[in-house]
Amino acid sequence: MSARMRVMPHDLDANLHLNNGRYLQWADVNRMEWVVRTGILRAVLKQGWKPVLGAATVQFRRELKLWDEAKVSTRLVGWDDRWIFLEHRIDNAEGRPAALVLARAGFRYGNGWVKTPDVFAVLPHELPPRQLPVHVATWCQMGDEMARAMGRRQLSQAVSWVNAASQLQIGVDG
Repeated sequence: MSARMRVMPHDLDANLHLNNGRYLQWADVNRMEWVVRTGILRAVLKQGWKPVLGAATVQFRRELKLWDEAKVSTRLVGWDDRWIFLEHRIDNAEGRPAALVLARAGFRYGNGWVKTPDVFAVLPHELPPRQLPVHVATWCQMGDEMARAMGRRQLSQAVSWVNAASQLQIGVDG
């Protein structure tokens, strides 16, 4: 699944090339087109499920300048019990990668997540089993570790703040 895009004046940043956020937007638009064309969107909406992007990482390779044409493509690379993993490639007019995006998406129902096998069960076609490529599994581990580290840091910062506030309060009352 691919689409052609062109860098317009409103896409530029201060360096007069494609704004880094626009790469993600192009990947998002192409991902939704992929979800529509594969029949996934119709099937999950019938169930009342909602598509959700869980994470995305961009690797910038080459700049795209004003009026440059680019091709954005999306492909399914694998899944686990909760996430579907997609790769988006944004190529310049010469076919060389300008950006590579790895994304994970899932589906929500109410306050919970829909398991991937349940999603596949309602699709109009079957998907053969697919093991996660090593680079995707590594990316998942990195994301999990980052979340753990940031969670600990946020917790320790909150505890430090509460302790400092408590000491301040004691000092005022005492």
